[in-house]
Amino acid sequence: MFKAFILLFSGSMLGKLVGFLREILVATIFGTNTYISAYRVAQTATLIPVEMFLSNSLEAGFLPIYLRYIRNDKKMAQSFLGGIIMLFLLLSALVFAFIYWGASYWVSILAPGMDYQAKLLTSSMLKVTSVAVPLYILGALLARLEMAYNKYLLASLRSTIQSIGLVVGTLAAFYLKNAIFLAWGFVWAYMIYMLIAFLRLKKLNILKWPCDLSWKLIRETLVLFWHTIKHVLFVPMLIQTNIAVERIVASLISVSVIAAVDYAKFISEIGMVLLAVPLGMVGIVTFSVQDFSIVKQKLEQIMQLLLILVMPISLFIMYYHSDIIQVVYVRGAFDSVSAKITGQILFGISIGLWADILSYFLVKALYAQLRSKEVLIYTFVAVVMGILVKLLLYKRLGPLVLGLGVSVNAITRCIFVIHAFGLIRPFYLSFMKIALGSLPYILMCYFISHLFTNISQLLYLMLSIALFIIYWATYVLLNPQLRIHMSPLWEKVKGLIKR
Repeated sequence: MFKAFILLFSGSMLGKLVGFLREILVATIFGTNTYISAYRVAQTATLIPVEMFLSNSLEAGFLPIYLRYIRNDKKMAQSFLGGIIMLFLLLSALVFAFIYWGASYWVSILAPGMDYQAKLLTSSMLKVTSVAVPLYILGALLARLEMAYNKYLLASLRSTIQSIGLVVGTLAAFYLKNAIFLAWGFVWAYMIYMLIAFLRLKKLNILKWPCDLSWKLIRETLVLFWHTIKHVLFVPMLIQTNIAVERIVASLISVSVIAAVDYAKFISEIGMVLLAVPLGMVGIVTFSVQDFSIVKQKLEQIMQLLLILVMPISLFIMYYHSDIIQVVYVRGAFDSVSAKITGQILFGISIGLWADILSYFLVKALYAQLRSKEVLIYTFVAVVMGILVKLLLYKRLGPLVLGLGVSVNAITRCIFVIHAFGLIRPFYLSFMKIALGSLPYILMCYFISHLFTNISQLLYLMLSIALFIIYWATYVLLNPQLRIHMSPLWEKVKGLIKR
């Protein structure tokens, strides 16, 4: 599990680095203007119907079932895979048709605050990005298929290839003076990804059509797949509804806020991409074939380790949100107004960032244990809470409400999934130990902010990061309980270094 995590972590790190360069490039060229806001809406409009049936059905249905089949009945596994490929090809065609021919209508729902010209541009971009739908869906399926054989290269490369495609699209849009190339960058990325995935699985002899294809077996396996995911299908609907409401509220506040949300989320999602996503992917493969008692023991260890890592990071982003935005984005077209809006959203997200990362991982563990009905209930309550915050308070709080909505959603979901695994007590003990160290840290940050007033913002932020590492490393080392939770990770790292 640790080796697989390191591979995914490395791929995510590379992807985030390329993505970081991409976001700086996009912010410098477009800031939060209409062009980039139109692209953000078009991308969201493309991914919402795709993720409605894709992400959770692959992780909660395809992967656990396929893993059980390849251990017990390889013929059933091949029939199941053939049926899933045909099913997903059909679904991708339907989604493409919906997006392409309903582009104008779909945009008007997601961005009611946009003016006519902005909606027209967004609709044009959406028709382009719809071309990537079958590529995106099949690429995701092939990556999960590779994971079933304990290989994670495709999963680790996805974010990097997407970012490279968007960088190329951004440069093309700038030099050719045509914003539509932003959308083509998304399509190019998934064309390349799909080609790499196909060649990779053919080389590994994983992707092969069964010679004795049995329609009866396909029907039987797809029926099992349906019974496994029928509750799961409502989860992405809730999540995508939440995203749609987020876009709608952002457009009602200001068109600039649409792009600002994604700039803020890019920073806040670093922990998600580097920690939660790799752990979740490996967890689904590992926990799908283990007993609950073993799974619970491992989850407790990982939960406590995650808390030690992500709670201080959440606090750091919360305190230094404005400085982070200034250093990362403020240049070119990204002015002080854009920085203020993005900073408010980032502050709101940082409040519950730790809960978002932790709950993401624990939800994947529930999927691995085929407990999708529970995930549906928890997600429903959490999404409703987040949406209510956005709809009721956006006029009063402005952009800040978008970040607070994310945090309310995350904290609510986190409490539910921790309780589902019976981990409330170990969570509470670790949470309180870290919280006790937070007050002295905030006081130290306040003192430093008044002490170093004549240095550049970049140097100030770098100094703050160095002190953050020193403080929390010392705090964990001096606390026996926290130190014990960190020791397994340290042993794994030492073993990796020796090799």
